[in-house]
Amino acid sequence: MALKKWVLGVTAAMAAFAPSAASAAVQITEFMYQGTSSGAREYFELTNIATTSVSVAGWSYNDDNPNAPVSFGNFFGTLGANESVILTELTAEAFRSYWSLDNSVRIFSIGGSSNLGNADTINIYNSATQNVSTLVDSVTYSGTTAGISRNRPNATGTVGNALFVNSSVGDVYGSAYAAGAGTSDLGNPGEYAFGATAAAVPEPASWAMMIGGFGVVGAGMRRRRAVTTAARA
Repeated sequence: MALKKWVLGVTAAMAAFAPSAASAAVQITEFMYQGTSSGAREYFELTNIATTSVSVAGWSYNDDNPNAPVSFGNFFGTLGANESVILTELTAEAFRSYWSLDNSVRIFSIGGSSNLGNADTINIYNSATQNVSTLVDSVTYSGTTAGISRNRPNATGTVGNALFVNSSVGDVYGSAYAAGAGTSDLGNPGEYAFGATAAAVPEPASWAMMIGGFGVVGAGMRRRRAVTTAARA
Protein backbone atom coordinates (compact mmCIF):
# COMPACT_ATOMS: atom_id res chain seq x y z
CA MET A 1 0.00 0.00 0.00
CA ALA A 2 2.83 2.40 0.89
CA LEU A 3 4.56 1.64 -2.40
CA LYS A 4 1.33 2.24 -4.32
CA LYS A 5 0.94 5.62 -2.65
CA TRP A 6 4.54 6.46 -3.53
CA VAL A 7 4.00 5.60 -7.19
CA LEU A 8 0.79 7.63 -7.28
CA GLY A 9 2.58 10.54 -5.65
CA VAL A 10 5.39 10.45 -8.20
CA THR A 11 2.86 10.19 -11.02
CA ALA A 12 1.02 13.27 -9.76
CA ALA A 13 4.27 15.18 -9.39
CA MET A 14 5.38 14.30 -12.92
CA ALA A 15 2.03 15.39 -14.31
CA ALA A 16 2.22 18.69 -12.42
CA PHE A 17 5.69 19.58 -13.67
CA ALA A 18 5.46 18.16 -17.20
CA PRO A 19 5.07 21.00 -19.73
CA SER A 20 2.04 20.73 -21.96
CA ALA A 21 2.71 19.75 -25.56
CA ALA A 22 1.70 23.26 -26.64
CA SER A 23 4.07 25.00 -24.21
CA ALA A 24 6.93 22.64 -25.05
CA ALA A 25 6.57 23.61 -28.70
CA VAL A 26 7.83 27.14 -27.98
CA GLN A 27 11.58 27.16 -27.55
CA ILE A 28 14.58 29.48 -27.41
CA THR A 29 16.18 29.01 -30.81
CA GLU A 30 18.77 31.81 -30.98
CA PHE A 31 20.38 34.43 -28.76
CA MET A 32 23.06 37.14 -28.78
CA TYR A 33 23.96 38.67 -25.43
CA GLN A 34 25.26 41.91 -26.99
CA GLY A 35 26.47 43.43 -30.23
CA THR A 36 30.14 43.58 -31.21
CA SER A 37 30.52 47.20 -30.16
CA SER A 38 27.30 47.79 -28.25
CA GLY A 39 25.61 46.15 -25.29
CA ALA A 40 22.25 47.47 -26.50
CA ARG A 41 21.89 45.04 -29.44
CA GLU A 42 21.14 41.91 -27.44
CA TYR A 43 18.26 39.71 -28.49
CA PHE A 44 16.85 36.24 -28.30
CA GLU A 45 14.46 34.40 -30.56
CA LEU A 46 11.52 32.20 -29.65
CA THR A 47 10.12 29.75 -32.18
CA ASN A 48 6.93 27.72 -32.23
CA ILE A 49 8.21 24.45 -33.68
CA ALA A 50 4.73 22.96 -33.87
CA THR A 51 2.61 22.80 -37.02
CA THR A 52 -0.29 24.45 -35.22
CA SER A 53 -0.55 27.81 -33.48
CA VAL A 54 0.23 28.18 -29.77
CA SER A 55 -1.19 30.79 -27.39
CA VAL A 56 1.47 32.60 -25.35
CA ALA A 57 -0.94 34.97 -23.64
CA GLY A 58 0.26 35.74 -20.13
CA TRP A 59 3.80 34.40 -20.72
CA SER A 60 6.84 36.09 -19.18
CA TYR A 61 10.63 36.17 -19.33
CA ASN A 62 13.45 36.58 -16.85
CA ASP A 63 17.22 36.31 -16.75
CA ASP A 64 19.16 35.11 -13.70
CA ASN A 65 17.66 37.94 -11.65
CA PRO A 66 14.31 36.71 -10.28
CA ASN A 67 13.33 40.23 -9.23
CA ALA A 68 12.90 41.65 -12.72
CA PRO A 69 10.25 39.65 -14.63
CA VAL A 70 9.17 40.86 -18.07
CA SER A 71 5.70 40.01 -19.41
CA PHE A 72 5.65 39.65 -23.19
CA GLY A 73 3.00 37.05 -24.00
CA ASN A 74 0.05 39.40 -24.32
CA PHE A 75 1.98 41.42 -26.90
CA PHE A 76 2.22 38.42 -29.23
CA GLY A 77 -0.99 36.66 -28.19
CA THR A 78 -0.54 33.63 -30.42
CA LEU A 79 2.47 32.27 -32.29
CA GLY A 80 1.64 30.82 -35.66
CA ALA A 81 2.89 27.43 -36.79
CA ASN A 82 6.70 27.59 -37.15
CA GLU A 83 6.68 31.32 -36.37
CA SER A 84 9.76 32.95 -34.83
CA VAL A 85 9.55 36.14 -32.76
CA ILE A 86 12.20 38.39 -31.26
CA LEU A 87 12.74 39.94 -27.83
CA THR A 88 15.40 42.65 -27.79
CA GLU A 89 16.74 45.59 -25.83
CA LEU A 90 16.43 47.79 -28.94
CA THR A 91 13.16 49.31 -30.02
CA ALA A 92 11.30 47.15 -32.50
CA GLU A 93 11.85 49.73 -35.24
CA ALA A 94 15.59 49.98 -34.61
CA PHE A 95 16.04 46.21 -34.53
CA ARG A 96 14.00 45.71 -37.70
CA SER A 97 16.03 48.33 -39.53
CA TYR A 98 19.39 47.04 -38.27
CA TRP A 99 18.71 43.46 -39.39
CA SER A 100 16.64 44.41 -42.49
CA LEU A 101 13.64 42.42 -41.30
CA ASP A 102 10.23 42.82 -42.93
CA ASN A 103 7.03 43.49 -41.03
CA SER A 104 6.12 39.81 -40.87
CA VAL A 105 8.70 39.31 -38.08
CA ARG A 106 7.16 40.40 -34.78
CA ILE A 107 9.49 42.09 -32.28
CA PHE A 108 9.02 42.92 -28.61
CA SER A 109 11.29 45.43 -26.87
CA ILE A 110 12.26 44.52 -23.32
CA GLY A 111 13.90 47.94 -22.94
CA GLY A 112 16.20 48.09 -19.93
CA SER A 113 14.58 45.21 -18.02
CA SER A 114 16.40 41.91 -17.36
CA ASN A 115 19.14 42.66 -19.88
CA LEU A 116 21.50 39.83 -20.78
CA GLY A 117 25.13 39.67 -19.70
CA ASN A 118 28.08 37.57 -20.87
CA ALA A 119 27.21 34.95 -18.22
CA ASP A 120 23.46 34.79 -17.80
CA THR A 121 20.27 32.76 -18.14
CA ILE A 122 17.24 33.11 -20.39
CA ASN A 123 14.10 31.73 -18.74
CA ILE A 124 10.71 31.52 -20.46
CA TYR A 125 7.55 30.93 -18.41
CA ASN A 126 3.97 30.24 -19.51
CA SER A 127 2.63 32.48 -16.75
CA ALA A 128 3.35 35.75 -14.98
CA THR A 129 4.09 33.51 -11.98
CA GLN A 130 7.65 32.34 -12.46
CA ASN A 131 8.56 29.01 -10.89
CA VAL A 132 9.63 25.51 -11.91
CA SER A 133 6.09 24.43 -12.73
CA THR A 134 5.60 27.29 -15.25
CA LEU A 135 9.09 27.12 -16.81
CA VAL A 136 8.85 26.37 -20.54
CA ASP A 137 12.46 26.64 -21.68
CA SER A 138 15.77 27.84 -20.25
CA VAL A 139 19.34 28.39 -21.47
CA THR A 140 22.26 29.22 -19.17
CA TYR A 141 25.41 30.38 -20.90
CA SER A 142 28.83 31.96 -20.33
CA GLY A 143 31.87 32.85 -22.40
CA THR A 144 29.94 33.60 -25.59
CA THR A 145 31.33 35.95 -28.24
CA ALA A 146 29.81 39.42 -28.51
CA GLY A 147 28.28 40.07 -31.91
CA ILE A 148 27.84 36.40 -32.87
CA SER A 149 24.53 34.71 -32.17
CA ARG A 150 24.18 31.13 -30.96
CA ASN A 151 21.64 28.74 -32.47
CA ARG A 152 19.69 25.81 -31.11
CA PRO A 153 20.93 22.63 -32.84
CA ASN A 154 17.62 20.81 -32.66
CA ALA A 155 14.05 21.45 -31.61
CA THR A 156 13.26 18.95 -28.93
CA GLY A 157 13.63 19.03 -25.17
CA THR A 158 15.83 21.36 -23.12
CA VAL A 159 19.18 21.99 -24.80
CA GLY A 160 22.12 23.44 -22.89
CA ASN A 161 24.31 26.22 -24.24
CA ALA A 162 27.18 23.77 -24.82
CA LEU A 163 25.15 22.27 -27.67
CA PHE A 164 24.16 25.60 -29.22
CA VAL A 165 26.07 26.50 -32.38
CA ASN A 166 27.75 29.82 -33.26
CA SER A 167 26.43 31.55 -36.36
CA SER A 168 28.69 31.61 -39.39
CA VAL A 169 28.18 33.18 -42.81
CA GLY A 170 26.21 30.88 -45.10
CA ASP A 171 25.40 28.29 -42.43
CA VAL A 172 22.24 26.16 -42.34
CA TYR A 173 20.55 28.79 -40.17
CA GLY A 174 20.82 31.44 -42.88
CA SER A 175 23.20 33.62 -40.87
CA ALA A 176 24.48 36.90 -42.31
CA TYR A 177 25.99 40.15 -41.10
CA ALA A 178 23.50 42.83 -40.12
CA ALA A 179 22.81 45.33 -42.90
CA GLY A 180 25.14 48.29 -42.79
CA ALA A 181 27.28 46.71 -40.10
CA GLY A 182 30.17 45.54 -42.27
CA THR A 183 31.57 42.54 -40.42
CA SER A 184 29.93 43.48 -37.14
CA ASP A 185 26.98 41.48 -35.77
CA LEU A 186 26.35 38.04 -37.27
CA GLY A 187 23.06 36.22 -36.81
CA ASN A 188 19.76 35.13 -38.33
CA PRO A 189 16.95 36.62 -36.22
CA GLY A 190 13.38 35.95 -37.25
CA GLU A 191 13.87 32.59 -38.94
CA TYR A 192 14.70 29.03 -37.94
CA ALA A 193 16.18 26.25 -40.07
CA PHE A 194 13.55 23.55 -39.62
CA GLY A 195 14.68 21.45 -42.56
CA ALA A 196 18.18 21.09 -41.15
CA THR A 197 17.59 20.76 -37.43
CA ALA A 198 13.96 20.31 -36.41
CA ALA A 199 12.78 17.24 -34.54
CA ALA A 200 9.41 16.14 -33.25
CA VAL A 201 7.97 17.66 -30.08
CA PRO A 202 7.59 15.01 -27.34
CA GLU A 203 3.98 13.88 -27.21
CA PRO A 204 1.99 13.65 -23.95
CA ALA A 205 2.09 9.88 -24.51
CA SER A 206 5.83 10.00 -23.86
CA TRP A 207 5.18 11.35 -20.39
CA ALA A 208 2.60 8.60 -19.87
CA MET A 209 5.13 5.94 -20.85
CA MET A 210 7.72 7.34 -18.46
CA ILE A 211 5.18 7.54 -15.64
CA GLY A 212 4.06 4.01 -16.41
CA GLY A 213 7.66 2.94 -15.95
CA PHE A 214 7.41 3.79 -12.27
CA GLY A 215 4.58 1.26 -11.99
CA VAL A 216 6.74 -1.42 -13.60
CA VAL A 217 9.60 -0.66 -11.22
CA GLY A 218 7.20 -0.76 -8.28
CA ALA A 219 5.83 -4.14 -9.34
CA GLY A 220 9.36 -5.50 -9.60
CA MET A 221 10.18 -4.23 -6.13
CA ARG A 222 7.09 -5.96 -4.71
CA ARG A 223 8.02 -9.27 -6.37
CA ARG A 224 11.58 -9.14 -5.06
CA ARG A 225 10.36 -8.31 -1.57
CA ALA A 226 7.90 -11.24 -1.66
CA VAL A 227 10.62 -13.65 -2.75
CA THR A 228 12.98 -12.43 -0.03
CA THR A 229 10.27 -12.80 2.63
CA ALA A 230 9.43 -16.32 1.49
CA ALA A 231 13.11 -17.33 1.53
CA ARG A 232 13.55 -16.09 5.07
CA ALA A 233 10.44 -17.97 6.19
